[in-house]
Amino acid sequence: MKRFNAVKVLARYVPRMALHRQSLELMEKARALGVANVVGMEWPAVRELEMRELELKGDAPAVASRELSIPSAEGGVDARLYLPAATAGAIVVYFHGGGWCAGSVALSDPECRVLAERAGAVVVSVDYRLAPEHPYPAGPEDCWAAVRWVAEHRRELAPAARRLATMGSSAGGNLAAALRARDEGGPAIDLQVLLCPTVDLGFDSPSCAEDLGGSWLSAADIKDLAAAYMGGREPDATAAPALAQDLGGLPRALIVTAEFDVLRDEAETYGRRLAEAGVPVRAVRFPGMLHGFYEYRAVVDAAEDVWTLAAEAIRG
Repeated sequence: MKRFNAVKVLARYVPRMALHRQSLELMEKARALGVANVVGMEWPAVRELEMRELELKGDAPAVASRELSIPSAEGGVDARLYLPAATAGAIVVYFHGGGWCAGSVALSDPECRVLAERAGAVVVSVDYRLAPEHPYPAGPEDCWAAVRWVAEHRRELAPAARRLATMGSSAGGNLAAALRARDEGGPAIDLQVLLCPTVDLGFDSPSCAEDLGGSWLSAADIKDLAAAYMGGREPDATAAPALAQDLGGLPRALIVTAEFDVLRDEAETYGRRLAEAGVPVRAVRFPGMLHGFYEYRAVVDAAEDVWTLAAEAIRG
């Protein structure tokens, strides 16, 4: 039985609830570990501190894994391959969060292990280049190279896999949007799983204006992250999928949002636009939750529900 009730949100209005007690506990534990409110610090320091978050992520299954180096125009993209015990029915290319400036394969290791086991899928987690050292379009180029390589080697990676999915958290959800595969003639992607994604770099939605989430992820934080990512360039549809005029022909989508997240409304609006363009969409909002709550299984019960939703979608 589920511990938490999600809300389907293709409708435009859902009444506001209170911040869940486990969200408050998560903020308190993050502050105690020194990993709350790190935007604005020097990025090397942030990347060192963020590994403390593993304490909040919970135990992960002992899924077999190995390191990969994926060829690219820049010489290679590091990645980690996760292999489920059962025969894999799908391959998932996973892009971690961190506002394009932080995060890593190492930090997202627990959730990728959970995903591989629960979905019965091979997972390829991509260590794309980070801003501000490597501004746009470095990250998307690495991700695109990884998707193409996985598609080309899918029979070696998972001979029985019938589905290829892209999946990402926050900034990784931005990178998982499948526009480029559609616009450049493939590879064929069957599913996109977008967890609390940032899809519109205008940051002018009501949830951003209300600054939902406060000190957890503020409107000022996400704007600073996007500025570092773009490096002075104006966003196009590759950087901000919501800028695409036509969303038709994209793969089916699962979009997860959190009630207390500045990115909530832009993600839900994107889901509505996908549905209006004829794309099958399941959009689920979790009441009382903060941005990225699903990564913290040791603290937030609802996190488990997100990985179950994702696994169900991947299994088809």
